Amino acid sequence: MCSIIAAQLSLKKNCYICELEKAGSGIFRSRYWTIDNPDNFKIKGLLFVRLRRHAEELDKLKTTELESLGITLKKAVVKSREASKASKITMMRLGLKDPHFHFWVVPKTPQTEKTLETIRNSFKKMRLKYAVS
Repeated sequence: MCSIIAAQLSLKKNCYICELEKAGSGIFRSRYWTIDNPDNFKIKGLLFVRLRRHAEELDKLKTTELESLGITLKKAVVKSREASKASKITMMRLGLKDPHFHFWVVPKTPQTEKTLETIRNSFKKMRLKYAVS
């Protein structure tokens, strides 16, 4: 675990994800990233990777944060696979609801297949609409 505490980070008021960081929620914490497993989903291996400070988009990340992102995502995938025993792990970055840079790490299991199918169908419709193959 990292020794940097939330009080030393640039967090934003009224940001749900910043509040999670301030509360110390998480199963792994590095200098820049936290891996969390949200209790409210009850899906083994479903993980949430968030930037420890507040930033909303990829282009707002510092070089050091970007450099450590791949290592953190790999740790999350390994933890997800260990917990879920899934053969496939999906990473999603939607950013539609919570304006804080984060990823979902989702194991492909019977529990998550319906959600993943909904997302796949949405992307199929987008490809058709914009004629992207």
